[in-house]
Amino acid sequence: MEAVFQNSSFRNPLSGLAHALLQTGRLSTEQVEALHKKSSSDQTPLIVAVLKSGYLDAGDLAPP
Repeated sequence: MEAVFQNSSFRNPLSGLAHALLQTGRLSTEQVEALHKKSSSDQTPLIVAVLKSGYLDAGDLAPP
């Protein structure tokens, strides 16, 4: 089953990272949607957009 953003105008399936960030509550739907759009327009991986945004740092994404 693919997860999609709740906003009906945005129907792209979530990547594994985006889905995990939402499920764990590390980022909101709005944050993930904005980062997804940014990474798509910049043609960069989502992880780059997440780290550049300042919402999370590399340590926040590393396993415990």
